[in-house]
Amino acid sequence: MLTHTGAKPFACTVCRKAFRQRRQLRAHARIHTGERPYGCEVCGKGFTTGHSRTTHIATHAERRPSST
Repeated sequence: MLTHTGAKPFACTVCRKAFRQRRQLRAHARIHTGERPYGCEVCGKGFTTGHSRTTHIATHAERRPSST
């Protein structure tokens, strides 16, 4: 129902930005805390979301030399 109404009931207590889903608010809160729970297995760089890490990991595959 929130999708149709546009309501954003979950607000950040730091900056007051609002979100439709609680998980979006939790991910946003990492901006303020500096938490980066998703680490790259290749280089160790940390990310606030799993999607950001997945996108980053693809850059390692692009840099590998060809095996031919």
